[in-house]
Amino acid sequence: MSNKYFFQFLVITSLIFLSSCEIINPVEKAPAYIQVDSVKVISDYGSQGSNSHNITDIWHYVNNEVLGAFRIPSTIPSLITGNVELNTQAGIKLNGVTDTRVPYPFYDAYIERIELTPEKIIHVYPVFTYASFAEFVWIEDFESAGISLEKTLTSDTTINEISTSDEIFRNTQDLSEVNRYSGLVHLHGPYQTFDIQTIDKFNLSQNGNYVFLELNYKVSTETIVGLIANYQNSINKKPIVVLNPTTTWKKIYINLTLAVSREVNAQDFQIYFAASRKEDSSEDKFYFDNIKLIHTKIQ
Repeated sequence: MSNKYFFQFLVITSLIFLSSCEIINPVEKAPAYIQVDSVKVISDYGSQGSNSHNITDIWHYVNNEVLGAFRIPSTIPSLITGNVELNTQAGIKLNGVTDTRVPYPFYDAYIERIELTPEKIIHVYPVFTYASFAEFVWIEDFESAGISLEKTLTSDTTINEISTSDEIFRNTQDLSEVNRYSGLVHLHGPYQTFDIQTIDKFNLSQNGNYVFLELNYKVSTETIVGLIANYQNSINKKPIVVLNPTTTWKKIYINLTLAVSREVNAQDFQIYFAASRKEDSSEDKFYFDNIKLIHTKIQ
């Protein structure tokens, strides 16, 4: 083969090889980025209570395609670019368990159209509101006259309102929210245990419809939160979660859905809280606020 034809052969072979490399290793598309530093909740205080929240994650969908779940704050890559619809759902720790993270069913998704440009970051500020199908069966914020919780026959003491400024709950996520009172159970002296329950009895959605209990709390020792199912001639008192001790106010979303649905023939339900003083402890304090019992609205 002459040098002329050999050179042409090399050129053609090189072009074929380079083309095949492009097919095998195509140029990767540069992603756009969605930056979320914080989120907020807006509620109607009169009918929905405090807007305090514990949204720890965001679940992102772009044009109905799943991007995934991400901690807050996050910078989220998206290979889908252009003018898109972003659907952001609020993620929580179910029953306060770190390894169980799900979208909270009673917050509506935050939806907006955004322009995603490759290699560019767009900042998004999700705002969540309660869904229209969320019915607030019971709210106790300790701001009204009277308390909707009472001690049982086995309890040494009951819950009382407190107004001491360094003890009550403060909504640091919304400083405009007025909080004057919180609830306190104080175990000291002869008081060793408490067991309090709702005065009212509630008809709750069953058949797998969502039922959740939200609350802010600060407790010095383990505290049971449970469900009472009332039958015609008996009750079934079932612990649902145990609140761990904390020196700061926390927010929890407790899933009652399965527990309520299992009590098929129950006439109605109540919520209870119970705990005992630690051994060798002179006192224990249990603070509660913004308790909300929410279920799927019954049509």
